[in-house]
Amino acid sequence: MLDELMDQIKRAVDRGEPMRIVGGDSKHFLGNDLSSLPSLSTSGLSKLISYEPSELVVQVEAGYPIKDLVELLDGENQMLGFDPADLGASTIGGTVATGLSGSRRPFIGACRDFLLGASLLDGMGNHLEFGGQVMKNVAGYDVSRLLAGSYGCLGLITEVSFKVLPKPECEMTVRGPVDRERLLPLMAKLGLKTETSGLAYWQGDLYVRFTGSESSVKACSDEHDGELVSNDIWRQIDTLELFDQDENLWRVSTEPSQSGDGFAEADLIDWAGGQRWVTNQKPEITVGHLTCVKHTGGESEVFSPLDDYVMAIHKKLKTSFDPNKILNPGKMYRQL
Repeated sequence: MLDELMDQIKRAVDRGEPMRIVGGDSKHFLGNDLSSLPSLSTSGLSKLISYEPSELVVQVEAGYPIKDLVELLDGENQMLGFDPADLGASTIGGTVATGLSGSRRPFIGACRDFLLGASLLDGMGNHLEFGGQVMKNVAGYDVSRLLAGSYGCLGLITEVSFKVLPKPECEMTVRGPVDRERLLPLMAKLGLKTETSGLAYWQGDLYVRFTGSESSVKACSDEHDGELVSNDIWRQIDTLELFDQDENLWRVSTEPSQSGDGFAEADLIDWAGGQRWVTNQKPEITVGHLTCVKHTGGESEVFSPLDDYVMAIHKKLKTSFDPNKILNPGKMYRQL
């Protein structure tokens, strides 16, 4: 399968024909639309390479389904710490390429923080390997982490290795009404608790997830004013299921204490205040980063514009990995 993908890329280079990278295609709506381009599929890269529960390390090919990986780890009472979202046939390669992290992100870490190594096919059809299966293994650029959130613009991810975590003994979610003007200070206070692993605001209620030993979680939930609810709310948040019926959706990533950047108009506030989701109108941004997740009228740019210096770095990286702009050209920024 790998040789076939390498040949496809090399033929595309010879023809000067750009291609779009496709895994489960569950995240096709993210980034600029490349549906008119021929696809380069990772569906054949679906093997479990190795799993060492005692070493807390798993290595899989890029087309390995998220659902299967979660079930595999669950069988050993382990998990991926960044809460990968299964949007329907989602693969691990697509998860890394988009850099998506769930509600635990501000408390445990992002997808890139758990990446130990990765391999990819660059825009010339070369197979490159970065990192390994231990944490301190890279001199110079940590390219495996650079791939997280690169949207396939640097290459086709073929395999990844992750650090995994033991599952917590106990988790409880408490819901209670909170006035929006009190929200950010309260989130900041709750975020200092060791047991807090989720903070989100939805339809006037603050949801708090406590994680840890049974005794400590029960003590925290008893202390916090609210009612116990199902932990499934975090899956609904992470998969964007709450916005299935909305045609327009913007994501704002900003400082948790920022009272602007879509705070007033946000339908959902997650990541202890650091992530806001807006459906009614495009929010004004001052210090954060704006992403258009979906929009009926189309957007000239899906992501917040970069300054000239940062864009120059992006262009140099794109040229280094994909000088002919064969792989996912313009998926993030049209200049790339």
